[in-house]
Amino acid sequence: MPSEQVEELDCPACGSTEYEATVQRGSYCLRCAKCRRNITATSWMAVGPMWSSPVVVYRESDEAAGPLLQGVGSEIWEEIQKLADNGLILVLRAPV
Repeated sequence: MPSEQVEELDCPACGSTEYEATVQRGSYCLRCAKCRRNITATSWMAVGPMWSSPVVVYRESDEAAGPLLQGVGSEIWEEIQKLADNGLILVLRAPV
């Protein structure tokens, strides 16, 4: 997740300020990247088209295989939606 969208967000479980997002079947969850506790959730359709920052998309539990997609969120949100509609849990991270 880009830092300009969420600033100074501490995980209530572990205190980490590192976070990532997941998308599955139309749901978007912001979660702690360290302990993976969900922090908040909403609809992917509410977030995806508005995502103006670069994002790298991985399959949950298979990040070592490399990214499935990468680009500006608002430009690839429909591709993300298609993958997530098939039941995949996708992890979205800001590029390093």
